[in-house]
Amino acid sequence: MILVTGGTGLVGSHLLQALAQQQMPIRAIKRPNSILPNSLLSYANQIEWIEADLTDYFAIEKAMQGCSHIYHCAAMVSFDPKDKKIIDQINVQGTANIVNAALFLGITKMIFVSSIAALGEAKPGMLIDENCHWTYDIQASDYSISKFESEREVWRGITEGLNAVIVNPSVILGFDEKPGGAMSLIHMVNSKFYFYPTGKIALVFVIDLCDAMIALMKSDISGERYIVSSENMTYKEFFALIASVYQYNPIAIKISNGMSNLLIIFIQLYSLFAIKRPLLSKFSLRASQKNHIFNNQKLIQAIGFKYTSIKDTLALIKEKKG
Repeated sequence: MILVTGGTGLVGSHLLQALAQQQMPIRAIKRPNSILPNSLLSYANQIEWIEADLTDYFAIEKAMQGCSHIYHCAAMVSFDPKDKKIIDQINVQGTANIVNAALFLGITKMIFVSSIAALGEAKPGMLIDENCHWTYDIQASDYSISKFESEREVWRGITEGLNAVIVNPSVILGFDEKPGGAMSLIHMVNSKFYFYPTGKIALVFVIDLCDAMIALMKSDISGERYIVSSENMTYKEFFALIASVYQYNPIAIKISNGMSNLLIIFIQLYSLFAIKRPLLSKFSLRASQKNHIFNNQKLIQAIGFKYTSIKDTLALIKEKKG
């Protein structure tokens, strides 16, 4: 029996579809208030759904009983400082509970979905790879810190005998029934004009991520981490590619770093008094100024993995969206 956490999210729901199509016996964890994506309704008879809170160890242990393999996809993504406590509870304590239960129950293997946000920065002129050492930074988001701390829990489990692999996906593209996420970038370009920052973005198709996870689960690989990312490109290139694939014809306006810094100050002031959360965060704006380039060769060399191009990814999302 395979257990998937975060089954109603973008990654979890696509992973469940892939596993169901392979006729795998599947159990998935969801929160009591989570709504099943329409894409999973046709697989209702193949997926056993369990309601459990990741922060409740005994509920997690019960949900994992009878399972041999685990894909831990669940996480809270937020860049609002007000969510720090719940981010730590779900991402860090939740992962600790998964690891502890896996060790106790003798789980055969686990794949943990982390993020490139948990990777350190490379030296100037170098690519960021799996060996870049993450260091605490006052400008790091609570989400980034939580993913780093979550990885530490997995590494702890590995030292205690857990057979596990960590994947660090870049920005994940895929058709999502929920608002927000990377789909919002596509929607943003669908207007008379849009703004693009000066930095670079790394991207991966959600289907590629799921295929990589399944391949790593089936392999003999253990105690490793892998960047899962198809391409690095500037925001200007990415947004222009969206416009081309979707046949939009907006006016592109560059946001200088100075303008971005002013927006960061405005967001900080707005967050102090506003009831609603701002659409952008100071962390996403800072990240959009950076010219980070991620090295995806370790996964390619390990399992001969082949990525879908971002152009083809956008075309497939467009086709799925209808």
